[in-house]
Amino acid sequence: MFCSEMKEIKKTRKPHQCTYCNRIIPIGNKAYSWFYSWGGTDSGSGYSCCPCENSKLVDKQDYQDGDEISGDISDYIQGNEYPDIKCPKCGSHNFDSWEWSENQEDMIFTCKECKTQYSYKYGFGKESD
Repeated sequence: MFCSEMKEIKKTRKPHQCTYCNRIIPIGNKAYSWFYSWGGTDSGSGYSCCPCENSKLVDKQDYQDGDEISGDISDYIQGNEYPDIKCPKCGSHNFDSWEWSENQEDMIFTCKECKTQYSYKYGFGKESD
């Protein structure tokens, strides 16, 4: 039996780490806190940022099916093709590596085919509004 509870936080009072992408959710941003229990044998809690909670990049069904993608969003992105994330030069969806931009609002990718660096907006934006 799977049981979960999610609560929307309008504005965070302290920083929290997002379970899905490992970024720090800044103070004053909208976020989600959650708790789960799986048959009384396994339980946990955490926080998620709005981009991860609302994103096509993180498939919540995978979590419900028991797959572990938490904390390594790159493995999940690389295993799935997303039309929004592709190299602007060659159109490839394959990348060698990625990292967060300095402000942690963009994902910076390096194309596996042509080695071009490009970014994907995944920012915190104005979620707290």
